[in-house]
Amino acid sequence: MSEGGLAVAAAEMCIGGRLGLELLGTLSPETCFAETNSCLLAEIDPAAEADFRILFAGLPHEKVGTVTAQPVLKIAGEFIAVDALVKAFIPAQ
Repeated sequence: MSEGGLAVAAAEMCIGGRLGLELLGTLSPETCFAETNSCLLAEIDPAAEADFRILFAGLPHEKVGTVTAQPVLKIAGEFIAVDALVKAFIPAQ
């Protein structure tokens, strides 16, 4: 999560998978847009969440949201359609 922070990484994941993402409402705008090196945003199958937590035990990690079938990014009280994200990120050809 470098350029644009969590918000941009989340948008890029939505674009890549054409799925939605609802980030937790407790995340501040500062957290959503803070640029941080050496951080990852991972999409984990709910069935594998316990294994993921075991694998990363002892390292700082937290759940920040949930993938949704509805193609909408919900972030900091805003709703952005994935189609709009695609249009903004991928220039017309």
